[in-house]
Amino acid sequence: MKVVHMGNLANDAYPVVEGLRKRGVDADLYVPFPSHVCALPQWETCDLDASDIADPFNPNLTALNRDFVQPSWLHFIHIRRSGLDLPGRSVNFLRIMRRYDLIVAHVPFALYAQFSRKPYIAFDAGAIRYLDMKPSSYHRIRSWLLKRGYKNAKTILMTNPDTLDLFQAHGFNPVFMPFLIDTSRYRPTVMEDTLPFEYVFFMPSRQIWREKGNDLVVEAFARFCKEYKEALLAMIDWGEDAERTRSLVSKLGIEKSVMWLPLMSKPRVMRWYNLSTAVADQFVLGSYGTTAPEAMACEKPVVIYISEQHHLRTFGEVPPVLNARSTEEILSSLILCTDSSFRRKVGGLSREWVERHHSPEIVVSRHIAAYQGWEKS
Repeated sequence: MKVVHMGNLANDAYPVVEGLRKRGVDADLYVPFPSHVCALPQWETCDLDASDIADPFNPNLTALNRDFVQPSWLHFIHIRRSGLDLPGRSVNFLRIMRRYDLIVAHVPFALYAQFSRKPYIAFDAGAIRYLDMKPSSYHRIRSWLLKRGYKNAKTILMTNPDTLDLFQAHGFNPVFMPFLIDTSRYRPTVMEDTLPFEYVFFMPSRQIWREKGNDLVVEAFARFCKEYKEALLAMIDWGEDAERTRSLVSKLGIEKSVMWLPLMSKPRVMRWYNLSTAVADQFVLGSYGTTAPEAMACEKPVVIYISEQHHLRTFGEVPPVLNARSTEEILSSLILCTDSSFRRKVGGLSREWVERHHSPEIVVSRHIAAYQGWEKS
């Protein structure tokens, strides 16, 4: 069976296809270019930041490829971003898909896979949340086509527990599929370089308050600083609300305790995980993407809001995170992390969780099980 993964939103396909190949599955990955740099395999493996790649939405390919060895199963589809090229782009996508026995269509490729005359699986990493937004936010025709693509898929793989109710409301019956975390790469590491702070909290999440709750973390940290003076909050300078967050930091008078970092590739993010006392993720949606399990694999406590009921329905257990939703709860979690023995205990449990649910062996096996039988239908 020849399998193709189309798309690589936030690098949700690259480690899976790599793992499939190691298990002997004839799998390829096609990634559109240009894409946002976070959707490119180079961003997962190479040591880069925003200054290296210029425009994140159309990154410098020479810089990206400087230290990147492209595997034979990885292919880039060079596209023009003009809407005038949409018919030709669609034909090209379909031509590629028809070479394979089974398609795994990452967002937005279910739009195209439904017309491929090939069996396909839709892979959703949160797009279902936006299907019913107003047309000005999510184009009506595109939304309708994506719903149709999901309806006609052999199955839907979903990564975010909080979206389970949304799928069921649309009449879909998805299969839960955890993100794959390469625990051989994401692991605890003693850092030679240290920071001149007693406590370092790292929030790599995009600055978008309505989805991440960045403002809640800043407010909680400002209160934390009143008691614990030698503390640092490091955040990534990207996202539509970055300026709002800067203004809030200034208003609260904590500029000297906040460090702004450039958008950076995963090897650099990994170093910050290991430099940190704890990692803050998101406080609105109720699920995590890859930030939380990556940090957990590095044995770091993660402060995050999760919906426990949805995690029980998908994982069968609740992850060992510091579950917080309000400023007060986040503050209490930061204070708990000042205890080194507490951090070691939670960190150890956190890595065990990732090994149990997100390791390559576990996730690749679940993918293979999901593929079996569909290629002949």
